[in-house]
Amino acid sequence: MANTWEQLDLVFDELLEKTSGKTILLWGYDRGGWFIEHYFRRNNRSIEYIVDQKGKYLSPYFIRKLDPEVTVVILSFSNDKLATEYLESLGYVENKSFFYVAKMLYQDDKKHNYLSYLTFLEETKNLDFISAVDSAVPQELEGGHIYGVSIDYSIIDIMDSFSIKEEDAIFDFGFGKGASLIMFHRAGFKNLGGVEYDKNLWEKGRLNLSTVGINTDGLLLGDARDLGKELDSYNYFYMYDPFEGKLFSAVLQRIVESYHRRNRDVYLIYAVPNCHELVLGSGEFRLCKQIKTDFFDYNTVNIYCIASGNNRKNGDK
Repeated sequence: MANTWEQLDLVFDELLEKTSGKTILLWGYDRGGWFIEHYFRRNNRSIEYIVDQKGKYLSPYFIRKLDPEVTVVILSFSNDKLATEYLESLGYVENKSFFYVAKMLYQDDKKHNYLSYLTFLEETKNLDFISAVDSAVPQELEGGHIYGVSIDYSIIDIMDSFSIKEEDAIFDFGFGKGASLIMFHRAGFKNLGGVEYDKNLWEKGRLNLSTVGINTDGLLLGDARDLGKELDSYNYFYMYDPFEGKLFSAVLQRIVESYHRRNRDVYLIYAVPNCHELVLGSGEFRLCKQIKTDFFDYNTVNIYCIASGNNRKNGDK
C-alpha cells in the first residue's frame, strides 16, 4: 500500500520544498485547489493568495503585483498555454517559480480530472470510485440511500482528531466502491471492514481495495440489520448518511448490542448526521465532538461515543 501513494507524496514533498520561505499563490480554486490547500495545511504551510475566475477571489491580474523572485505559483488545473505565457511574461519560470501539479504527477500535458486522492488512484491504478451509480434503493431497504462519494480529504481531516492505534478497527455501513475505506487506510487504520447491500457495488469495492493491496476479508455483502458478532471486532463505526428512519434505528441498535457483548470505547463517525436525534435517543451514545470539514453542502461531521465500563463516570449507564 505504501507504493500506492508514493508518487503523490513525492510530488507534494517537492512542492513543499520549492515553496519553503516563499509567498505562495494558488491559481484555480475548484476541488483540485481545495485538495492542494488541504495538503499544504496538513503540513503547516499557509497559502497567502488564491486566484480564480470566481468573483470572491483574486483575478489573474493580481499576480503582476508580486515579485517572481520570492513567489511560487501553484496551478490546480492541467497545462494551459495562456496561463503559461502570462506567467512567463511576468518573469516566472516553470518548475522553478510556477508548477502545474497535474503535470508533475502524471508526466504529461493532457487534461486530467480535478486533483484529489481518489482521482489520483483512478488515473494511476485504473480504478473507479467517483462515477455515479444508476440504481434505486430496493423496496425491502426502505430508508436506505443511494451511493454517493464524499470529498475524500475530509476523511483525513476527521481522523486528525484521533490517535489511531495499531489495534483500532473501523467498519463502514454502506461502503459502496470503498472510497472511504481507502481514505481511512491512508489515515492510519490497518483493520477495515464494512457492509454493502448492492452486489455490484460490493464487488467493485472489493476490487478497488484489493488492487491497492488492502485486505478485503472484512467486506460483507448483505443487510446491515442482520449483523451481530461480526461488529464486535471494531471500535470505530462510520456512516455517510446511508440510512434513515426505522432502518437507521435498527442498525444503530446492532452497534449498541455489540458494545454490550464486548465492552470497549466505541466511536460513531456520522457524516451528514440527519438522524442526530435518533443517535442520542439510543440512550447510549453521547455527542463527543463536531468537526468542520468539506462534506459537500453539509460541512459538519458528528462524533458520538460510548465509553467502556472502566472509563464511564459515576451516574452513567
